[in-house]
Amino acid sequence: MPTTLELAKAHGAAEDRRDVAATVATFTQDCLYTIEAFGVSLQGREQAAEHYAGAFAAWPDFYNKEVIWYDAGNDVWAKAYVELTHNSEWNGIAATGKKIGFWSAAHFPRARDGLLLGEHVYMNGNELLHKLGALPSANAFELAAHIRTQEERIKKLEQALARK
Repeated sequence: MPTTLELAKAHGAAEDRRDVAATVATFTQDCLYTIEAFGVSLQGREQAAEHYAGAFAAWPDFYNKEVIWYDAGNDVWAKAYVELTHNSEWNGIAATGKKIGFWSAAHFPRARDGLLLGEHVYMNGNELLHKLGALPSANAFELAAHIRTQEERIKKLEQALARK
């Protein structure tokens, strides 16, 4: 039986080939896949496969360029520098053609059946959205200030319309 580290590395290699079936085959049947930065919480191989298929379609050259593995027996962590080109619409964001890279971390716990219980991805979602051109900044404080500025502009426009 493969170790958790071997399974996690096989999972990463399948991602790099953009092989949905091989990627989810490393997961137990009722796996849990999460990306907290985007509110993604998927249960089971079918939902995970749909997620991977959509991501690989939007980013056909998705690649874990650099991975640092941390083996803790039944739990494996990976810190990965991911590169991709945004060639298709993704979650309402039109394709930009931009090639971007960012760091993320992933936790792979082991399930009772010996496969991976799932994957929990941790990343700065603002950074990814900024690099795709969907946000004016990756900095949360700058984004909050931008929102406040936009709210003030809307308030002034509403006041001007109310006076008409």
